[in-house]
Amino acid sequence: MAVFSEGFTCKVGDSDPSSETFAVLALLEVPEIFSGAKSKFPNRTTADTGGTKRYGIGIEEGDEMTLTVERDFSSATQDLLRTAHGAGAQINLQFIITDGTVVETNGAGFKITSIPVVTADPNGDGETTKQMFNMFRNTDWTTAEA
Repeated sequence: MAVFSEGFTCKVGDSDPSSETFAVLALLEVPEIFSGAKSKFPNRTTADTGGTKRYGIGIEEGDEMTLTVERDFSSATQDLLRTAHGAGAQINLQFIITDGTVVETNGAGFKITSIPVVTADPNGDGETTKQMFNMFRNTDWTTAEA
């Protein structure tokens, strides 16, 4: 297992319905995976409409987050995210957190809303071109502990 910041690993699913496999995504920043924000519609859950909370004007709701990577067009894992965005498809993500003894895997389906690129070095830290995958959670969380 590739481990990044303090026992955190992000994996992206290939969306194969018969046997989905997950590939590691090297992140520049660790995202906040569980939103602390209150739901705008507390009486509805993602189960109410088949995995998506959709309302009369087409607004969808879920935890929002950003995955920030060093843009790499040779990365098959990043390509999975770009392809899902282009197709408007849901992509499954896993976030693995470990303290060296216990391993907790949290997973959910996400919709990618935008994929902006930062081509300059705005803060002068020497980092290369960044790509952000902005997304919202589209299914309930699943959690497994090993």
